[in-house]
Amino acid sequence: MKKLCNASAIAAFLTAVCFTAVSCNKTPSESTLPVEKELGVSIELTSATETSVSVDITAEKDAEGYIYAIGEAGKLNEFQNGTMEGIQTQNDPTVKSASFDGLTKATDYTIYAQAFAGEEKGNVRQLVVTTEGEPDFDLTTTTTIDNITEDSFVIRVEFGADTRTLVYGYGSADDLEAFENGTLSTITKVTNPTANTIIVRGMERGQEYTVFVQAVAGDKKGNVSTVSGKTLKLELELVLLEDELTSTSAVVEIRPGGDTSKYRYMLGSMEQLDYFENGTWPDIMWENDVTAPKETQATGLTPGETYTIFAQPFAENGTRGETQIIEFTTPTADEAE
Repeated sequence: MKKLCNASAIAAFLTAVCFTAVSCNKTPSESTLPVEKELGVSIELTSATETSVSVDITAEKDAEGYIYAIGEAGKLNEFQNGTMEGIQTQNDPTVKSASFDGLTKATDYTIYAQAFAGEEKGNVRQLVVTTEGEPDFDLTTTTTIDNITEDSFVIRVEFGADTRTLVYGYGSADDLEAFENGTLSTITKVTNPTANTIIVRGMERGQEYTVFVQAVAGDKKGNVSTVSGKTLKLELELVLLEDELTSTSAVVEIRPGGDTSKYRYMLGSMEQLDYFENGTWPDIMWENDVTAPKETQATGLTPGETYTIFAQPFAENGTRGETQIIEFTTPTADEAE
């Protein structure tokens, strides 16, 4: 009987030990662990035009909504901290479609999206999309006339940033087609232009011309800009009045014409031509009345000497015409008799 009691006690003890061991190693119920919410998001492009894109944004099951925006690449930090321009909020995660309008054609954009549930946020998803179309090349040109001379137009040209070659030529207004197809004989090309002024040369005096200008980059061409005008015709004639020539004096008639608005003149010798043309000789005289010929008399001359009269016309815009020169020799005393 005593042995039986001992056996029962031992069995009870072992049972208690086993129960205790099992209780110590028991795994906690899953309801006591923190649950990680599923807040992932995906973006899928559904359509694109030159100025818009549409996407489907799919948030995972625990999302209460999502935010999204479109912009340049590299805006991730701004999107995450909420400072990026154009962030939108969708509080119904079952709504997937999102559209973006007013975009630039042939341009890369990055779409950002992030799901949320209360204060908790998921990871940001990014998708690069490209609008349809060919990129625009800035090949615009605008032209204005800065100055006109007897044989040239000085033209101010503003051209687009993508210009690789500046093409220009001149002719009549009817020569536009010849310019566009490259058959106009006066065409000139400037590669990698930097200056905003071109001088179109080779024109004839007093003629009407149209100048055509176009910016080009490879096989792409910009608009054709045109300016029209008339070259100057500065006329000035010197005539020695033979009947007035003496051994000590001479009379020369100066006859202005055309676009001449004033002229300068002086008596000297051929050695003084450079001084006359650069305006440094002190005896240069000016005449602003071009409505009639002017007689200028030179006195105190030496018999038998050769003299020169220079005269140069000017246009109203300051353009100089060619210097006119007349030489004469005063008769000696014997010749004068």
